[in-house]
Amino acid sequence: MATQIADPAEMRVKDLDAWRKDLDGTVLAAALSNVAQRTPMAVKMMRRWMGFRSDAVAYAGWMMLAGIARENPGWIAKKEYRAFLKEIEAGIEDAPNQVRYAMNAAVISIGAHVDEKSALVTAKRIGKVEVDHGDTSCKTPDAAAAIRKKIGR
Repeated sequence: MATQIADPAEMRVKDLDAWRKDLDGTVLAAALSNVAQRTPMAVKMMRRWMGFRSDAVAYAGWMMLAGIARENPGWIAKKEYRAFLKEIEAGIEDAPNQVRYAMNAAVISIGAHVDEKSALVTAKRIGKVEVDHGDTSCKTPDAAAAIRKKIGR
């Protein structure tokens, strides 16, 4: 509930860190990343969270990259986005289940809003990303197809 009414401009690092400690799955991680990606320290927190051992925190970090690329792409230099694409390509196969989903989302957002060519190359190299969504109808989008669809709009 707090993530729905929080003012990102008023958030502090200690607030985000306190909320981060309560993450126990992707639902809360997605809600927190949605607020955190709009804060003044978004890029700093994103980088920190991507490296966490906790799957939920790492998921939040990668989802923040997707959100920043979509909503505030100028917060990160284009060469840094390319470095993230290389990191995704090198690590997505061995990443935890839901972290793979967030990395795939980052490839899509980077491709649709920052660097279509580089993201499509990465999408082709990583191929179909397999994520176990459990007993749900959720599916992991094919990054290349999703990028092309978003660009076509």
